[in-house]
Amino acid sequence: MKKIKKFTIKIILLFMLLIIPFSIVFRQEVNAATNGVNLNLEYIFENTEFRLYKVAVKDSNNQYVKTDTFKDYPVEISDFEESDKVSTAKTLNAYIQRDSISPLSIAKTNERFQTSFTHLDEGLYLIEGDHVLSGDYRYSPSPVLINLEKETQDRTIRMDLKYEKKGIKKPLDLEVYKVWEDNENKNRPESIELELLKNGEVVDLVELSEKNNWRHEWTDLPGRYAYEVTEKKIAKNYTVKTEREGNLIKVINKMGKKDDRPEITDEKVPQTGQLWWPVPLLLSISALFFIKGKKIDKNYEE
Repeated sequence: MKKIKKFTIKIILLFMLLIIPFSIVFRQEVNAATNGVNLNLEYIFENTEFRLYKVAVKDSNNQYVKTDTFKDYPVEISDFEESDKVSTAKTLNAYIQRDSISPLSIAKTNERFQTSFTHLDEGLYLIEGDHVLSGDYRYSPSPVLINLEKETQDRTIRMDLKYEKKGIKKPLDLEVYKVWEDNENKNRPESIELELLKNGEVVDLVELSEKNNWRHEWTDLPGRYAYEVTEKKIAKNYTVKTEREGNLIKVINKMGKKDDRPEITDEKVPQTGQLWWPVPLLLSISALFFIKGKKIDKNYEE
């Protein structure tokens, strides 16, 4: 009987040794997947609100596709890595302001001028924040796009946010003009409408066409406000991007297939802190040891 008990104890110990490594490894994998990325931001003012938006994800072909929130905005992002990230961010941000798109998350800088967004998964994100009036100047944080890859998961990224400083006492003049990149497409619209945004709200609508050489100028605008330009409705099969140098804004319409987001199947299941697929395997191993033990017990009894 002593030999039987010793053999049974050995089987139990062996089974425990099999379970423990599986549990530790799988729990670590789940924690790594759920922790995500932490973005620590630093700015020059405290109590400034910043907002985070998830713009796109990568598909199985490693191509960017827009999230549901941004899929109907024809701003080109498929070549994001090679594109002008600053202009792309500003173009997207103007539409965010115009349409009051709800952010994924909101955070304010503390007394040390810091804030953070935590537990972020993979994807292309946009960060933008409030304007601040201080003395004779308006400080506007520059919207920024940041791509979080799989390799950045379970890490902390620190960012010093840039800003634009503008005097507010003098009125300003703002000029806008249209550029077509479509190889003289015969289906090019005869005219387009542009919206002037003042702190995110549409305050004027103008039409550009060959009659005015695709140009317009606003004069004597109050300097204390931030101004952006959006195209009201982009023609089919065109994308839009705005580039700005000082008070000169270029609106570019480029011929190309609209970046509609394909259906993405999320194969992930809700995580509860431990994976379940090893359980049947471990139960099967346990059953085999149990049967083996029974046979040995029977042999000893005989």
